Amino acid sequence: MNPFVVEVKACTVQGDGTKWVSKAELTQAISLTSLEQAVRNRSAEIIRKARKQRDMSRVHAKHVLLQAQEEAEAMKGKWQKEAKEEAMSQVLEWHFDEMQWTHAVMDNLHASISEKIKHVLTAWTLDQELSPFMIKRLSDQVCERVGMNTVSLMVSTDDYEAMAGAFAGRMNVEASPNLLSGQAELSSATLTARVDLAEELECLLEAFIGQPAVKNVGT
Repeated sequence: MNPFVVEVKACTVQGDGTKWVSKAELTQAISLTSLEQAVRNRSAEIIRKARKQRDMSRVHAKHVLLQAQEEAEAMKGKWQKEAKEEAMSQVLEWHFDEMQWTHAVMDNLHASISEKIKHVLTAWTLDQELSPFMIKRLSDQVCERVGMNTVSLMVSTDDYEAMAGAFAGRMNVEASPNLLSGQAELSSATLTARVDLAEELECLLEAFIGQPAVKNVGT
């Protein structure tokens, strides 16, 4: 270490002018200076705390915003799922209602449609010559099973000519005013039988176009 010397000398204080600073004023000035420094320090502390609080608020705000976004995404997914389920439920309900409506319409229209078909077929048979049907029916049911000239056949006046020509030599054919076209009576020593094409047609139509069974949709 280099040695050093401290020199102390006496001095006098000379005033410039006639105004002197008293001890009280000097003490007051020192106090004011200390007070100003304390105010500055306190202000700096307040500002520091305010900045810290601001930074914490920003962090908290970001956290709240992020949490809100996550909750919004979760709610969005939930709403979309519920919307899809609701849409599917409505589609199924609409399809079920449509099936019920369709079956109800078909059930209501079936009787009407059946009646119209029956009417058309009946009208068609009225336009046909019944003699060939009568001949075929009697040939299948009687002529091949009984002997010749052992059965008498009664037919309507309208059908007599065709019947007499078809069964000549096989059975006795006579005209009856009590029979309608399409009706015939067979008689022998042991039996009497009646043939009615209209009744047979009615039975066929009822068998072909019957009333629908009631259906319960969805059961």
